[in-house]
Amino acid sequence: MPQAIRLFESPEQFADHLRALRAKRRERKITVRATGIKRRSLRPSQRGAVLAKTGSRCHICGGKIKGKEWSADHVFAHSQGGQHVLDNYLPAHNLCNTYRWFYGAEEF
Repeated sequence: MPQAIRLFESPEQFADHLRALRAKRRERKITVRATGIKRRSLRPSQRGAVLAKTGSRCHICGGKIKGKEWSADHVFAHSQGGQHVLDNYLPAHNLCNTYRWFYGAEEF
């Protein structure tokens, strides 16, 4: 049987790690907000290009996206300095995107 990989020695060490990640995220968010750069909407043709990247599948859960009820999710969060370029978007179900919204990639 393969041996489990231990990343942390204790639950407390894991909690400390998550607290440090959240503190870094807060700092980045404050820095980005100070720049005054606002989010912009994608044009319909841009949304189509984002959806085509994954064959109309949610990049978070892998489920099929049907209709127009989906989000163009920033891969590198806008609130963390992610840019408004097509390379920084992937399609996601609104629900999946909502759950991922408050977390950085490492936290999620």
